[in-house]
Amino acid sequence: VMDAKLENAALREKVIADAKELAESKIEAKRAELAQEYLEFEQSLAKSKEQLTNDLMSDVPLFKKAVEAKFNQI
Repeated sequence: VMDAKLENAALREKVIADAKELAESKIEAKRAELAQEYLEFEQSLAKSKEQLTNDLMSDVPLFKKAVEAKFNQI
C-alpha cells in the first residue's frame, strides 16, 4: 500500500512537471510570436511616419504659395 502511494505521488509529480513544461513552451512560443509581430508593427509605423513626413514636406511649397497669396490679398 505504501509503495502504491509513493508511486502515485511520483506519477502525480511527473504529470504536473510535464504539464508545466508544456505550458512554459507554449508561453515562450507565444512570446516569440508577439515579439515578431511587434517588430513588424514598429517597422510599419516607421515607414508610415517617413511617408507622412515626405508627403508633408512635398506640400510645403504649395502651403507657402497659398499663404503668400493670402498676404497679397490683404
